[in-house]
Amino acid sequence: MGGNQALPILPKEQLYYVLVGQNVEFIPYTVPPGHPVLSLNLQKNLIKTLPPHLKELKSLILSENSLAEINEDIKTALLSYTSLKTLDLARNQLFEYTIEIPSLENLNLIQNRLTVMPNLTNQLNTISLDFNVIKTIDKSSTSLKQLTMSLNYIDSILDTIELPNLEILDFSMNRISQIPNFSKNFPIVKVVNLSYNRLTEVPPSLSQSLTELDLSGNAIEIIPEEIEKFELIESIDISFNKIKEIPKLPKSLKKITANDNVIQKVADSELPHLISAIFDNNAIEVLPRLTNHVSPTLFFSHNKISIVTLDMMIRPVEQLNLSDNSIEIIPPEIFSLPRLRILNLDSNKIESIPDEITNSHISSLLISQNPIKCLPILPKSLDSLYAAYCSISDVGNAFSENTILSKLCLSGNNIKDLPNIPSLQTLALSNCKLETFPQVSSKILSLDLSLNNIKEFPANFSAPYLTNLDVSHNQISKLPDISKYSRLVVLKVSANPIEGDLNLLKNQCLDTLDIYSTNIKQCQILPKMREVLTRSTNLQPPFRQIVCRKSDYASTIGIRKDNEDSLCVRDDLNFYLICDGHNGSVTSTKVANSLPLLYQQPHAFEGDFARSALIAIDETLREMKVRDGSTVVCAEIRHPEIITAHLGDARGIIVTDEGTVKTLTTDHRPTVRREFERIMHAGGRVAQKKTNGILTISRALGDYDVVGLSSEPEITHKFIDDNDKYLVIACDGLFDTLTNEETAKIASQCDSATEAAYKLRNIAFARGSKDNISVIVVPLKQ
Repeated sequence: MGGNQALPILPKEQLYYVLVGQNVEFIPYTVPPGHPVLSLNLQKNLIKTLPPHLKELKSLILSENSLAEINEDIKTALLSYTSLKTLDLARNQLFEYTIEIPSLENLNLIQNRLTVMPNLTNQLNTISLDFNVIKTIDKSSTSLKQLTMSLNYIDSILDTIELPNLEILDFSMNRISQIPNFSKNFPIVKVVNLSYNRLTEVPPSLSQSLTELDLSGNAIEIIPEEIEKFELIESIDISFNKIKEIPKLPKSLKKITANDNVIQKVADSELPHLISAIFDNNAIEVLPRLTNHVSPTLFFSHNKISIVTLDMMIRPVEQLNLSDNSIEIIPPEIFSLPRLRILNLDSNKIESIPDEITNSHISSLLISQNPIKCLPILPKSLDSLYAAYCSISDVGNAFSENTILSKLCLSGNNIKDLPNIPSLQTLALSNCKLETFPQVSSKILSLDLSLNNIKEFPANFSAPYLTNLDVSHNQISKLPDISKYSRLVVLKVSANPIEGDLNLLKNQCLDTLDIYSTNIKQCQILPKMREVLTRSTNLQPPFRQIVCRKSDYASTIGIRKDNEDSLCVRDDLNFYLICDGHNGSVTSTKVANSLPLLYQQPHAFEGDFARSALIAIDETLREMKVRDGSTVVCAEIRHPEIITAHLGDARGIIVTDEGTVKTLTTDHRPTVRREFERIMHAGGRVAQKKTNGILTISRALGDYDVVGLSSEPEITHKFIDDNDKYLVIACDGLFDTLTNEETAKIASQCDSATEAAYKLRNIAFARGSKDNISVIVVPLKQ
């Protein structure tokens, strides 16, 4: 060890040694030859030398040591470890690996700079080569059981390779267009992941030993009928392809994922073990008959199904999603299905709900956007009902036998009154015909009465647990004593003729306040308040000026406990912004406060100002060392153009008079080729279809600990045409439940920006969005 001779000797009884994140070049102990140490964890250091001749050493972790090469000292030591089973060299900078350790069973070389596969030694069971720059698979091994090479540049697999004992194969996110003969090269493979490649067909001669097959994100058009003969397969993912027909499926199947294809027909199949079948976003006209003995979840939303009969149903089905089809009649027999708990029939053509529902065991019913005029008596088991934008004017005795209903959404109906439902915790009656404040349960947590004609709060309004209150766009002139609602997190009272002052110094939990377009003169708030939306000018954060002369916005915390969205509408600047925070709201709030100020500067609307402005804010956020992050979408109108800048999955679209959509943004996802290759070049990785295994987006502001995440905004320019009606920008809380096309269709039918913004928000909530929802709608007619 040279100059390290004076170091203390590692105690003989210390068999497991850990030295992580110390940036040292050597172990600060003398480790004599023959020491019985079994494991060395030296992760996140700068190791340049290792003690040799550790005959008992089984595991060595050298990940994240900035190794560009394995020097002679380390190489000599490695070759002297005659019992070494596991070697971890992940996340270094190695261009090659040429060491052959005879005893080695597990080798991790993830996220290096390897250009060729290393040789596979005789005892090697597992090798991980993900996130390198390897182009060809050209090595054979009789011992290898697991080979993962996700996100390389692989475009060829030599047909001469032999991996006779390989069980797990992951070549996802490469450039593979053809696979050699599986039965020859990988005869007993069980788990195959070839997702997000360039395949146009299912690889021929797949192993009969397959248990899992992932071919998602390719360009496959045909599934061969031979798939039925695979007696061991349990999971198939063929989503995001170009498949038109699904043949008979194997009996062993537990999960089939086939969404986002062009499937017209699914063959009837006997699937006694099926747990989940996902066929959303296809062109299926008839439900397949899937015989089953367990309790599966079935998803057939966004198809062309018009008729549902009981003989099509798996009797033990537990969750059934048939939303966005053309169903006119609910068969009464469906409510006799003994295990059915969640039924989603949103956006069909249903006019009535059969009385048989009363005796069912359903706990959640989603039936929004159907021409239903009345509700039957609902079952005792019902916990949540979402029936927004139907044609309901009176709920009658619908809730007379239910004592556990906790969530009720009837927004967008013709309801003028609602009986007291003591168990309610969430009530949404936005955009109804209310003229008086409805009776509200004392257990209420979230209450949305926006866009009605309510004139006053009841004198005895008591809601001790209330966290979210929205009475925007009513005729209310006086608020109750808000200090009584000590748990309030969000308070929205915008667009009301409210007079006087507002004292919120006792509302310790209040995070978000919207008093835009009111006559409130003074507003006393606590310093920790996150944001206050107001029409007032020249105020410092948390106050943020809103100017809606033609445009409007709608937002809700939804079912989340925290509000992480921030927005800004400035018709005076023709500037519009939505920030969708994650893991906190510091970044989203900072961007929403800062970006409008930059747009008030001279020359703000020249060139690609949005890019330079967002880059400037990014530098500020780095200096602040924020720990959270935010997606961003902003739009500026410079007639006859719309300039959009975005990061992440918040979107912008143009809605035409005819209800068609013009896309302004494309989501930044780590599963998109240009994004995952960029992530790799930046030293990041993609795991579980997430950037660094953490975020489902690949660009954002903040999140500076996520390697590979980009803060470079994408800028688009689009000319405004005569038939363009609205600009819509929104966060993923909207687009997780509505497609661009659905959004455009809904907005085009609205006569004002206010109506469109609230309708989009309300429908997204009614469809079960699990996120904050924020929408801005801007008219484009001059």
